Amino acid sequence: MRARNRRFKVVASIFLATTLSTGCSIRFMYRQLDWLVPWYVYDYVSLESTQRSLLEQRLLSQLEWHCTTQLPAYSEWLSEIAVDPVEALSRPSLDKHYQQLVQYWRILVGKLSPDIATLLATASDAQIDELMASLEKRNQEIYERIVSAEPDERAQRRIREMVKQLRRWMGPLSTVQIRRVERWGRDIGPIGLQWVESRRKWQETLRETLADRGEMNIFEPRIRELMVSPEKLWNAEFAKAVAQNEDKTLQLISELVPTLDERQREHLKSRLTGWAEDFEVLACSEGRWDLDIEVPEASR
Repeated sequence: MRARNRRFKVVASIFLATTLSTGCSIRFMYRQLDWLVPWYVYDYVSLESTQRSLLEQRLLSQLEWHCTTQLPAYSEWLSEIAVDPVEALSRPSLDKHYQQLVQYWRILVGKLSPDIATLLATASDAQIDELMASLEKRNQEIYERIVSAEPDERAQRRIREMVKQLRRWMGPLSTVQIRRVERWGRDIGPIGLQWVESRRKWQETLRETLADRGEMNIFEPRIRELMVSPEKLWNAEFAKAVAQNEDKTLQLISELVPTLDERQREHLKSRLTGWAEDFEVLACSEGRWDLDIEVPEASR
């Protein structure tokens, strides 16, 4: 749910939805996933020894699958876009590539969902309470950071974040380009409160689903649907608002790309090619991952 909702903000570039979009290099971040993922999980819920072992075993298998089957696809996809970014990021080509990104995300979550269900099936009532409390803590953080802020403050934060991401991909922006981003930032509809409400509805559905965790034939398909298609729980108003904001953001990108000067176009092409090369280098054959995870004290 969290990663799915994040795409409302990071759709500034169809590549930014990946969790590897950070200040660190892609290669460094990816190679640390064998210990970053468990630490992320431990931040939400404490695991018993057998559960930690199960998590590590399943994670190893999934990392092998991802780097052998998915990374080559990502590399090929980005290389295709890098051939002519101006054409690839114009509509309707941009819409096609954005849907490809969404599909990559669904494939990933769909592949992970059986293992997530298996791990959740071992949860005690106390662990479920802890998980729900952690998720609600995130809701409060989102509310305080986004919902409770003044409209102008939200717009300015949105603009700053977009400019930062665009600079990462296109280099320094011109005054005209920044003004276009500012119009976009003021035009985006507020969905923060609806986002928090949708998260809480998803989490309550998860809690209800966990009541059937002893029956895997029922439990696993329901977990998969919650992971792969959380938008099925959205009300019509929220779904419409999300679609409108996504459309405005894609339109922003498609309008900015033709305005890029030669230096910016080369910067964008270099970034795309660099990511494609990184994914190609990271692609692996079976047997690469060797988990050696140091578990936080609170989870022991």
